[in-house]
Amino acid sequence: LKAETFLVGRHVTLADVTVATTLLYPFKLVMDAKARKPFPSVMRWFMTCVHQPEFAAVVGSVALCVKPLQAPKAAPAAAGGKKQKAKKEKKAGAGDKRGKDGAKKEAKPAAAKPAKKLKHPLEGLPKPKFQIDEWKRMYSNATDYQAVVDKFFTMMEDSNEGDYSLWFNAYKHDDENTTAFMTSNLVGGFMQRCDEVRKYAFGCIQVLQDDGDPNQRIRGCWLIRGDDIKHLLDCNPDAEYHEWTKVDLGSQDHRKAVKSIWCDWEKIYVAVPEGKEIKGLDSKVFK
Repeated sequence: LKAETFLVGRHVTLADVTVATTLLYPFKLVMDAKARKPFPSVMRWFMTCVHQPEFAAVVGSVALCVKPLQAPKAAPAAAGGKKQKAKKEKKAGAGDKRGKDGAKKEAKPAAAKPAKKLKHPLEGLPKPKFQIDEWKRMYSNATDYQAVVDKFFTMMEDSNEGDYSLWFNAYKHDDENTTAFMTSNLVGGFMQRCDEVRKYAFGCIQVLQDDGDPNQRIRGCWLIRGDDIKHLLDCNPDAEYHEWTKVDLGSQDHRKAVKSIWCDWEKIYVAVPEGKEIKGLDSKVFK
């Protein structure tokens, strides 16, 4: 699978359906991130399959295992048989409340507590001054991306410390990226699996390859709520296959790379790790 998108040919076949559905429950219930780590190509193929509309219509959304399911332990046999049962019944009856006439009072059922709506951990942060929805609208409607990113830098400078942070990402396994369309599919799958933080993040990933290079490189830049990349790593199991470097907005070199990754198409300047321009093949935006 290092050089192939699917098991047979360039399209989903019965082989993919059979193997992917066989692996579905192991990946959902048993194999956590540590168990999956040695198999990046298999995971890329599996996630590509289950995100196909035909798969999703049958198996639904696939959440990968975070904590392996453990087999329940057998309960120890109760000792004492009928005697224990009689004691329990007697004990249960000992606390019965009765009225003046000796009649047993019926206990009132406890009112059910309304279930609390679970919030994303990032909702617990102080209200940010930086408005990410406003930034996404500016970027989406831009006619001059360079000018819009200059405004973005001003918005970041005017924001509260810790509102949002910027991160460069570099794929750790570029040696596997030998076919351009497969590398683009890999990037597309990565972005689909970031949906949990879509409300709190913005990013762009470039597929790069200079003439004569044997492999494509995956490089990107992400804006995320808070001062840590942890929540993106938690929601996307593929994020661990990328090296994450925090952007220093005090560095002109880092600013140049942010602007190039988010704005340029032909030659992309990458500050980390290359520190040079590389020819762009494809780009995808997460917003």
